Amino acid sequence: MASLALLGLLLGNGGEMGILMSVQALFEKHKGVNDWHMELVGEIQDLKFVEESESVYTVSKDGLLGLFNTANQDFEWKKRLTAVQKQGDSEEFHLRYLSRNLLVFSQRRAMLLNTAGHANMEIDFGSIFGTAAVKAFEAGKGTPLADLINYHGSIVTCFLFGNKAVFYQNAQYWDSVTLDDELDAATTDNEQIEVLEMLYDQSSQRLTVLVKVNKNTLKSVVIDLQGMAVEGQAKVPASEGMSDVARTLSFFVVRSSKDTSVLDPQTLQSVYSTKAESVQTSITDDFLLVQDSVGKAKIVDLKASGGDQSVEIAAAGEAGGCSPLVRHASTQGTLTTVKMAQSCQSNLQIITYDDGTTTGASPSYDMEMETQSLSLPSNG
Repeated sequence: MASLALLGLLLGNGGEMGILMSVQALFEKHKGVNDWHMELVGEIQDLKFVEESESVYTVSKDGLLGLFNTANQDFEWKKRLTAVQKQGDSEEFHLRYLSRNLLVFSQRRAMLLNTAGHANMEIDFGSIFGTAAVKAFEAGKGTPLADLINYHGSIVTCFLFGNKAVFYQNAQYWDSVTLDDELDAATTDNEQIEVLEMLYDQSSQRLTVLVKVNKNTLKSVVIDLQGMAVEGQAKVPASEGMSDVARTLSFFVVRSSKDTSVLDPQTLQSVYSTKAESVQTSITDDFLLVQDSVGKAKIVDLKASGGDQSVEIAAAGEAGGCSPLVRHASTQGTLTTVKMAQSCQSNLQIITYDDGTTTGASPSYDMEMETQSLSLPSNG
């Protein structure tokens, strides 16, 4: 529960991502055990928890990567990914984690690290996609996507850009495929084809890639990793004013000026839509955290079979100064459970929802908390 508290404090203070607090005695039995805070990390861009350990990976907005141990309240290691960012330099780093392997990637490059911080692989996107990938970043026109995949027990890293998917297995080049055979294999112009998102079905060993072609059509491209063959493609008109694409464990989530729609990856038909102001997703499950402009919130179970698929939960706007609900995306655990946190004046509220073992939202846990402001230099 300490990990969840950390994420609530990282993101829950009015939406700011700085670490502003230390947590004291979340549970009485843990008093003096799980009291910790983090310093000298800068403004957090992304983080991932390491399963069955007291460690959390963090990467700051100015490129400082570290592995922090919450038990001894110290960094096991820190690594500067870039020189101190200059104004106007928009390189942002994101993290993917699988079986103690950490994929760190930006719009320019990627690296695969172990828990000791040693790089098993370093990739410059210009080397595998050509100068078009570099120019796309500089022009703000679509950048490569990256993810980690468990393929028959081996770690596969997938990189997508233009009309190409490139795969590395156990940090060695494996294979590449063309995404859309109606276009030239070397196409990199994002007005002809732009990769938007991908999701992997481990049971079938198939990767589904969502692309936009000719600026007006969405296609789902299915890659069978067993034979590296591109299979059937569904296509639908692209939503007007499409602004962002995310995913859950099993669905694509498309945000537009009109609404947010959840699409079945095989048919690209909508299975849920909402006009809510805020829709949070997690790649570890198929729940949405949906909030309107006044803080009314509900959890939507995208795989609910019949009946009402949503459960009303806390309304931040009516809770006397509560921060927005923040979702905890764990790297391991039960896929049918979602946890959230929000800070309400002198306490931290934890909400748990389980679609199988309980009905609706479980009782909240109000945990006393003392806070203090910390000085957080951006360099480490």
